[in-house]
Amino acid sequence: MNDVELLALCSFLHDVGKLVFRAGRKGERHYEETYNILREFLPEDIAEIASHHHESKITPFEWKPSALSGEKKILAEIISQADNISSALEREDEEKGTSRKMVNIFSTLRNGKRREIDYSKEDIENFLQTLKVLFSSMKAEEVPLGFLDVISRTFLINIPETTMSGPVETSLYSHQKLTAAFAVAIYHYLLEKYEDLRNFPFGKVSENEKCFLLLEIDISGIQKFLYHVGMKKALR
Repeated sequence: MNDVELLALCSFLHDVGKLVFRAGRKGERHYEETYNILREFLPEDIAEIASHHHESKITPFEWKPSALSGEKKILAEIISQADNISSALEREDEEKGTSRKMVNIFSTLRNGKRREIDYSKEDIENFLQTLKVLFSSMKAEEVPLGFLDVISRTFLINIPETTMSGPVETSLYSHQKLTAAFAVAIYHYLLEKYEDLRNFPFGKVSENEKCFLLLEIDISGIQKFLYHVGMKKALR
């Protein structure tokens, strides 16, 4: 497994520890639970990289990316930055709102009312069991990320991405996939700029540094058509 594949895999699983709270169980902080879950069926280095993704004042040092060394530290730092970008949320030291459901954003846009989306604790258990069976029967490098995407979407599409209080409009599936996308983009950007990632001054780079290029691609022409529909209240 090369660095990009390892980074994508760890990013795609970095918040699975939140499922412990969504399932109604008691546990430690979600990154600790991520480690506890992944180490059951994945190599230790993958569990460490995926779980060490919070570099904040409230995070115990042993769970920060800086607690790792070498390549693991570099990849964990990248996931930490990608996670901050994709979540854009304040971090708290308690797991709050664990019973809160996702809000249907379309109902909010349509009539200003928030309609909550139910999720099943059975889906959580099925996802964790599927992960265990999958990675117990195959080596991590043999598991296609596309398949991991399918099972994540199947079971986690209605699970809120955050365990904090307040309305949630993003699923855990979307958050982890977006984090993986940002992480891989950051990796390629840093590799192109610094050649050797060990030369990158983590924590010292400006937040205004232009690392990403957002592209709008309209292959069929349908999007431009939809955005020029003249009907009032037309959903686009």
